[in-house]
Amino acid sequence: VTVLLYQLGGAALFDPDEGRNSEKAREILVLNDWVTPHENFHPVLDKPMFFYWLIVLSYKFFGVSEWSARLPSALAALGCLLIVYRFVDQRWGRWEALWSALILLTCAQFFVLARIVILDMPLTFFLTLALCAFYEAVHCKEARRRQFWCLAMYSALGGATLIKGLVGVVVPGIVFFCYLLLTHRWTALRRMHLVPGALIFVAIALPWYLQADARNVGYLRYFIWDEHFGRFTSENFDRAEPWYYFIAVGVVGFFPWTLTLPFAFKEYWKKNLDEKTLFLMLWVALPFLFFSGSNSKLPHYLLPVFPPLSILTAVGLQSLYRRTETKGKLALSLMWCAQGLAILYLITGARVPAIL
Repeated sequence: VTVLLYQLGGAALFDPDEGRNSEKAREILVLNDWVTPHENFHPVLDKPMFFYWLIVLSYKFFGVSEWSARLPSALAALGCLLIVYRFVDQRWGRWEALWSALILLTCAQFFVLARIVILDMPLTFFLTLALCAFYEAVHCKEARRRQFWCLAMYSALGGATLIKGLVGVVVPGIVFFCYLLLTHRWTALRRMHLVPGALIFVAIALPWYLQADARNVGYLRYFIWDEHFGRFTSENFDRAEPWYYFIAVGVVGFFPWTLTLPFAFKEYWKKNLDEKTLFLMLWVALPFLFFSGSNSKLPHYLLPVFPPLSILTAVGLQSLYRRTETKGKLALSLMWCAQGLAILYLITGARVPAIL
């Protein structure tokens, strides 16, 4: 909590995303319009409203400031850490859970996006909750606990859809489908309360979209077609990047733990994959491929793969360390050396700005 909240409001809002998102939320208070997002008092309908509601709630409690605008992202990041810790603790153990949370918190992209006003951290929280709840529901034998996890899953899918549109249900849906396909667990669908779950999802996600379309005629057609299929298939949004773009984003974004990935994944190479590891690998690979296939690419799109990647890295390193302590220490020492060099570079640059 201290790492996420310390000096959260110390820096001014960064352009363009932080200023734009914070102002959209402020104008909800000014206009008292909780349906249509406004930017500079003009309707801007490229994103749903839920994220701005979260910022407004923070404004209501703590006043309008950089700190309160960033608080929803920080709390969503904290939620991700808690979900990851609990998921790993239940399936691997306490040390793997602690390392998973530490790796996730300290990888560069997750830490940075936890402290800025951007939709992707709350989206990642809901996706992480939905995917972990799905796995729990599939493997849970007790009916009441399964109902609880199904409720959490459908609610999280509704929240994710209300944060950023269809991507909130399509991305986890691909993982759900491929996991059930590869593990031959289709019979689990009979116990997933599909009809009540669909009603819960619709009750959460649909009302705002219908209201927005009623007040802004043609909104749903624009949002679904232009903002989803148009961005995915067209280069008109000036966000086209080469196919390997997210490889570079992942290498930089997972720093300094990127250097430990070869050691961690070498451990998996030697073993037969169990279902929980397969699930995590699908969770990393399928969203990565989905976003790589889009003609609209931004670095923060990759954020949802960092929770499972952190778990895989932590479990692999713990396995390596238990098998051969020397190699485990070598993997960690490379990571600390890289981080030490980065800190040395910044300290030197503070005294000699030209090298920056």
